[in-house]
Amino acid sequence: MKSQGHGNISKKIPQFGLLFILIMLFIMIIVLLVSGCAEVGELQTESRSVDLGGAASADVELEMYSGEMNIIGGTVGAEELMDAEFRYNVDAWKPEIEYNIHEGRGRLIVRQPEIQGGIAGGSARNEWDLRLKEDVPMDLKARLSSGDCSLNMASSLLKKLDIGSSSGDIKAELSGNQPLLEEVEIDQASGNTLLDLSGEYPALSSVIMDSSSGGINAGLTGNFGTLSLVEIELSSGDASVDLTGNWSNDSMMEVAVSSGDLTLRVPRNVGVYVEVDSVSGDITANDFRLEDSAYVNDAYGESEVTLRVKASSSSGNIKLLFGD
Repeated sequence: MKSQGHGNISKKIPQFGLLFILIMLFIMIIVLLVSGCAEVGELQTESRSVDLGGAASADVELEMYSGEMNIIGGTVGAEELMDAEFRYNVDAWKPEIEYNIHEGRGRLIVRQPEIQGGIAGGSARNEWDLRLKEDVPMDLKARLSSGDCSLNMASSLLKKLDIGSSSGDIKAELSGNQPLLEEVEIDQASGNTLLDLSGEYPALSSVIMDSSSGGINAGLTGNFGTLSLVEIELSSGDASVDLTGNWSNDSMMEVAVSSGDLTLRVPRNVGVYVEVDSVSGDITANDFRLEDSAYVNDAYGESEVTLRVKASSSSGNIKLLFGD
């Protein structure tokens, strides 16, 4: 009987040892996680400027993981490409700025350092106010993981605009004289997107907007000299697209919504041919007439310019309106 009791005790010892090891591993993981966290501290304000350095044009790349990014165009110092103010209360978020020139073209990178362990100790703030020189030819790319982006370059020599965001709202206003602007591309995973093209765009050739979740409000109400491709896709949310600008050439357009309502405004003074596809939802097209299974206006077949639009919604209503 006694030997049997000793045997039970010996079998329990490895089990206690395994439990002890698991507890120690758990404690070590917690310590590593806590030690890797960045602390929220006092709000810091930092002003930085970057000289153009004689470059004739520039590529500007902005990378933010979390925060709020505000970009405006304007007249900065005679030799300054960027004048910026940064506000942040996490020391590890002090922005990194790189600038170099190659064969007369500058390359500016403004980057928020990535933190692996998270934030501890309160409400984190990270805000960028960036003023970019409006009279230098420029390609602009902005990438955000989590946060809002606001762009307002009323008149500039911007050539290409590329904005991508994983989570947050995007507001892009290019409502002025944009003589060099060729391409606009906005890629949004989650959040609302607003695009204002109500200015002068003699060189613009393509506008591409892609959003997984959120609302899209796109106003193409300016003067377009060469715009021939417009693609707007939205997986979930409502879209409002205004195409009532002045068009100098034919254009192919596609506006697709998977789940949500689509409102499309078109002009009267140029020919409009709209192919509509709605799997589940109502189609409203007052004052349009059907021709070859498409909705057309009175100017179709008469004007020198024709806008051909494919409008679709898998689950939602589609409404066609005239701009007036």
